[in-house]
Amino acid sequence: MPKMIQVKVSLADTEQEAIDLAVKDWPNGGMAFPKGDIRNPEDFEIMAKMVEGKHFKNRVLTTADLDKHVEYLQHFIDLGFDEIYQLEGGILRYIEEIPADETRWEGECFVFDERRTLDSSLKQGTGPDYSQRGMNKKARK
Repeated sequence: MPKMIQVKVSLADTEQEAIDLAVKDWPNGGMAFPKGDIRNPEDFEIMAKMVEGKHFKNRVLTTADLDKHVEYLQHFIDLGFDEIYQLEGGILRYIEEIPADETRWEGECFVFDERRTLDSSLKQGTGPDYSQRGMNKKARK
């Protein structure tokens, strides 16, 4: 059975752009506390706004140096991982682009932006739907 790992890296033209992308795309990567403390989508949204670029140090590789990315990924190969994944655009893009008969994704994905779960065909899942609650109501009016 292959050993697989997913990594988060941010490569951009400048160091600051790489950090800014990480803050925008993966605020949870900068949260240095147990994710079990997040009780609902509203809590996540509030906590994500507190994340700054400095919170990603030693948590997510953020650099404009391609050689650093190669070195970082080589570390996981040296540890014995056969497959290393970095999902550009996140899991939703993976679900959209990988045919259902080829995907390794199982179950549903909670989409914090939309505050609901989606199944593997990106249709409404069976999990809770918070899309009509809280701060998101303002955006829907």
